[in-house]
Amino acid sequence: AIRQIQNLRYELREPRKIRDAHFTTGRRRFPLFGHRRLWQLLDCGFHPTTRSQAISMKTNSITLEDLRGVFAVPPLPRKQDAGRGIDFDQCRRLIRHVTDGGISRLMYGGNAFLFHITLRDYESLLDWFGGLPEELWIIPSVGPSYGRAMDQAPLLRKYKFPCVMMLPCGDPRDAAGLEQGWREFAADAETKLILYLKDEGNLGADKEAGLNAVG
Repeated sequence: AIRQIQNLRYELREPRKIRDAHFTTGRRRFPLFGHRRLWQLLDCGFHPTTRSQAISMKTNSITLEDLRGVFAVPPLPRKQDAGRGIDFDQCRRLIRHVTDGGISRLMYGGNAFLFHITLRDYESLLDWFGGLPEELWIIPSVGPSYGRAMDQAPLLRKYKFPCVMMLPCGDPRDAAGLEQGWREFAADAETKLILYLKDEGNLGADKEAGLNAVG
């Protein structure tokens, strides 16, 4: 299927053909991203220069169909200089490589080392996400500490992400405190949460209370 996508990418250049392009595997037939805009943006690098020119990434509500697919978890390239800032040119090339394989869902979390990102870099990253094509579903991460997540909440609120992922906390904790913090963050950021449960201890020592908090 991925090979068919790659072949179609170079063969289908007419807008009408691109809009109607599909690939097949077995007896199933899948559309390629819905319409031609993603292809055009991929070909030009989809890095808008101003906010007024940006085309927003996915911001509509999540459906069950959205969850049926592969979620890529890319790293976050950094520049090799004293400031070690985010290398958005390499980010763009990485996303283009992933989308060339037919994947349109990207989750930035542990692999992107968002545990350690500064608020200034985080704001720049969200602004860059906001200029990606709407066919891409970008899921940024927050936290893992309560204070960091609450500082990130007003930044996230500006971009209307359908959901964000809460990174797992390794500090002393219990389920009731975690649940309260999650609810306060979700209300302030005006978004839904994906909880990253890395191990059974992420919700505290009381596993039953932890399950109740998740429920």
